[in-house]
Amino acid sequence: MITRDFAAWPSSTASPLKCLAWGAVETGEVVAVGREFRRISCQASTSGGAAAHLSVGGVCKDVVANGQAVHGLRNATRRQTFLVTHLQELFFAPIPRFSDVLTCSEAGLFNKHDVEKLMLPGASCSWLCCASLAISYVSGVPTPVEKVLRANRMGVHYISFPTITLAELFDVVNDYIHTCYHRTSVHNGNCTEDEFEDDEEAAQYLSEDEQKELANIHCEMAIFDNDVLDPEFGEDIHGMGEHPPITSMAQFRKELLLHLEEEKSMYIFNYNPYVLEQSQLRLRSNHCDTEEEAAMIMSTARFPANTTGLFGILLSFDSMKHEVKVLTPYLSAEQHSLPFNDGEEGHVRHFASTFANFVMEEQVVSLQAFYESVHQVDSYLHLSRGFVRVFKSKSFTPKVPSIFPLFVLDGSSAGGLTMGVLNVTIAPHVLGLAMLHHLSVTFLLTDSARRKQSSRNLLSKANVCDVKLRGIPLTKVCQQLRLPLSMIVCESNRSSIEAAYVWYHLFLQQLQINQDVRIGLILPSRRDGAADGQPNITDSEFLNHLHLIVQSQSVMLISFNINIALNLRIDARCEPAHFAIVIGVDGERGIVRLADVNTKRFRKTWHIPASRLYNAVMGYGYIVASKDKKVIKSLNGKQFHEDALQCARNFLPPSTPAVHQRFEYPSCPYPVTVLADAVERLGFAGTNVERFLNFCGFHISYFLSHDMPLEGAAFAIQNYSHYALDDAVSVTTMHYDFCEENPPPKEEGAEVGVTPTYPVRSEADFLQAIQYAIADPAKRKLIVKYDLSVLQANAAVWNGNDGSGFAFVMYYEAPTKTVVLSDASPSSFYRSFACPLTVLFSAVCSWDRVDLRGRGTILLTTEVTQESVYEGAKGYDMAHALVHHPFKPIFSAVFSCLALASTEIMMNIETPTLLGGAPVSIEDEEKRKYRRYNNIFSAEDFLYTLPSFNVCEWRMQSVDIHDIVSMANRAFATLRLPLRAVDVLQETGAHTRADPKALLRACSGVNGVLTIILVTYDTGMLHGVPGWSAGLVNRVHFLDDESGDEESEAKLMVPGAPENSAGSVQLLEGDPCRWGACSECSAEELVRAVKGIYRVEEVIDDGADE
Repeated sequence: MITRDFAAWPSSTASPLKCLAWGAVETGEVVAVGREFRRISCQASTSGGAAAHLSVGGVCKDVVANGQAVHGLRNATRRQTFLVTHLQELFFAPIPRFSDVLTCSEAGLFNKHDVEKLMLPGASCSWLCCASLAISYVSGVPTPVEKVLRANRMGVHYISFPTITLAELFDVVNDYIHTCYHRTSVHNGNCTEDEFEDDEEAAQYLSEDEQKELANIHCEMAIFDNDVLDPEFGEDIHGMGEHPPITSMAQFRKELLLHLEEEKSMYIFNYNPYVLEQSQLRLRSNHCDTEEEAAMIMSTARFPANTTGLFGILLSFDSMKHEVKVLTPYLSAEQHSLPFNDGEEGHVRHFASTFANFVMEEQVVSLQAFYESVHQVDSYLHLSRGFVRVFKSKSFTPKVPSIFPLFVLDGSSAGGLTMGVLNVTIAPHVLGLAMLHHLSVTFLLTDSARRKQSSRNLLSKANVCDVKLRGIPLTKVCQQLRLPLSMIVCESNRSSIEAAYVWYHLFLQQLQINQDVRIGLILPSRRDGAADGQPNITDSEFLNHLHLIVQSQSVMLISFNINIALNLRIDARCEPAHFAIVIGVDGERGIVRLADVNTKRFRKTWHIPASRLYNAVMGYGYIVASKDKKVIKSLNGKQFHEDALQCARNFLPPSTPAVHQRFEYPSCPYPVTVLADAVERLGFAGTNVERFLNFCGFHISYFLSHDMPLEGAAFAIQNYSHYALDDAVSVTTMHYDFCEENPPPKEEGAEVGVTPTYPVRSEADFLQAIQYAIADPAKRKLIVKYDLSVLQANAAVWNGNDGSGFAFVMYYEAPTKTVVLSDASPSSFYRSFACPLTVLFSAVCSWDRVDLRGRGTILLTTEVTQESVYEGAKGYDMAHALVHHPFKPIFSAVFSCLALASTEIMMNIETPTLLGGAPVSIEDEEKRKYRRYNNIFSAEDFLYTLPSFNVCEWRMQSVDIHDIVSMANRAFATLRLPLRAVDVLQETGAHTRADPKALLRACSGVNGVLTIILVTYDTGMLHGVPGWSAGLVNRVHFLDDESGDEESEAKLMVPGAPENSAGSVQLLEGDPCRWGACSECSAEELVRAVKGIYRVEEVIDDGADE
């Protein structure tokens, strides 16, 4: 990126000519900066000695006149005065900038490929770095990204997200502050102990008085929408996380002047880096003499026009020059030395652990350009961007206490799908129904009713949803009601609340729990729909309903006009309906607290004046679910109930007979459309998108993204073939990790005789795969995953639409070397397109920076069934454990395997305490408490038991591979599990790694005892990509010449295995989205790849048995 001049100064080793050139830089020019001048000027500003400050220019005195040097220094001093007097500059000074670790061009620009190499692979999480730095600065306690992940119990796959939404960032920061600092404050309301985790390091770095100040740390969020409905609205609830919207440039400037000089305050902005970069590049190109030079400058842009956005910290604002300094932090692949001195910077030394792997992009830009980059609407959310401010305040208004624990509201108590991963495009009323049923199951149903509702389903086969899919029951609701995808991702309107009520009424009847959960409907409205019409529900009646809900701890799903609720026009529709759950009411202050159903667009919980909510709910309505029939009766909503049930449009349409069903393409280009389309064209006429989603073994929400990993798509097809097609379709994947343009790395110091071979794919290999598939199109289909940006950047490709990165091959034109494909475009005109073979091959070989593998192909065939995948297998399934997101890379394959092994063994030892999505309830005289799920484990449960861990070290060095036994046993003790890990190779001896038959025996476990074997291996040997991974042994097959069952053994023979092979092992992969759900390898192949074998077993207490 581009940075501002004079944020750095030449070192003493700089040449005189370079020094002269720097001194002659024109004011306002954009050049690369460094760290040396920041450090010296920070010292000078605090020392008070002018001579010390002026000594910076000493290196130039032999080349430039003293007057010129002083003039240059005065310019630099004027630019830096506002910065160096602030503690924020001192705090960030040690962190290296791009200019400290990268070389730049003569124009002061950084090469985008050099920037990519600098970043930690698969961890481009600037938003998480911003949260870490802001909390560290305001609290004074070192808060690395690992602490934020641990305190918030987040899935570590979040580090692979380049960005998240503004509301999600607020929740991350707010949850950490609440969890670590608000245990003793008045702001915790009636929160449970499960929600708090004290920051143990606070006492190490802070005095007692400073520790007490931690309870005064808060955060707030503001957006830049400028269409305020009522500027004179008298009721104001700003101060509980809500911040007035920034409606103009003048108000933005006033905001910065008001808060930027506060000692303990820091802004995190969500901005569009493309807008900011283009502004700076245009500024540079305007100074060029020729069009060629200007074009060269513009071609160095790092960010495409459709970029999702970045987060950065606002360091300073120069009100005289109308300039701001923005820092965008990243995680670096390598650690860089930090220039701490014994002087004024010594007080930030204890933040070294936080800064260790950070590198920053520093930009000084005009306030106008920065405002435009923040004000622009986010295409993903259709909302403007904004900021999150972390600050200290003793006058922060207490939040309204929630009647439900926060970790239940977001779904983390249910051991599966959480609110945070629900797709933003799902209709609010569908999300509301899922949230309503989740809370009803948790708080309203008895244990027997939970079991009963879990066993009911309408699918013709066993519903894999209840067996494998836990968490927010969105998939259960959609499957039970047979909602098509077009209804799941539609928009909500005024009538949606009535339809949702009728749907839930039918849903409860189908599950046979309509006597356990009582529901009621209220539809407030004004006479004739007029703004001044007489209301049928008065404001006092509405408040009474709210208080009744809170007192009875019932569940209220409320629909309202989101524009009126926010006092902003953020939705241009005439009926901008939104949904939320009422979780608290403060009658004295007249404030209601809501839990939003869409936590990507809006914060998890937010506050609204009761009077404004009353105005917003007019014309909409609310559903109340309670276990007490008297509560529903007291609402006086019988007439609304009858009217809703009499309206036919609120009901579901009749099911379409199979003979009249047809394949329909959703309105968005989802990868799942291509998967279902390819299977249907193999002759399975009943296959469509909805049926595929119902039988693929995953939550529906995971398929609503425009991208998914190749192995995740293959596993979804494999599940569908198993559950719906009796294993009639077999699946084979091929990754194009390395090619001539992207050669494999050279292995240095590899063991003799076991050097991995990395397949280098060629265009001829790709063409051969295509020709094999199209040779028999009735039995074979080849699905291709490619880099869509490569195709879109090439004018030779005919594809006028964005049809996602998946397509299947239709045919190949040899004379023109063109491949004809069909993608997921909803328009039939654009769905089929032609692509030159060379271009398509380049797009397939493009490296996926999230999956950390090349893209590739999936071959589907009906010539061979996949029954052999399941024959003799132990039935382990990663879905039995808690996987935060099945289509994102696993941070630690070892801990993923340990989580599954512990779950499988503990399910045999002790009945899981998770019943139909509800955590265990404990009846208490005072109140009912709920604790998190147990006996269902995630990789994070094991990772967070460690005293500490470093994301960069684990990502680059595979730390988890080297000390499995001690880490596993420590985790078992912390989690209080009667399990232990044993190193099998220490028991059996080193010959096991050389003898295939001995290896098979070691992988077989112990006869008569429930044990699970974990194998660590070199991925270069099994998958052709350098690295390490782990898997659980799901099947061991001995090839015995005396068995006589040649047909059975032929099925289980691994392709490429030697004729006299000892047998094979099926490994359930710890990182399935990268390496595949399971891999079958011969004993001879595994011998060359294996690095360790470990056994997880139950600890038997002999004394107790006696």
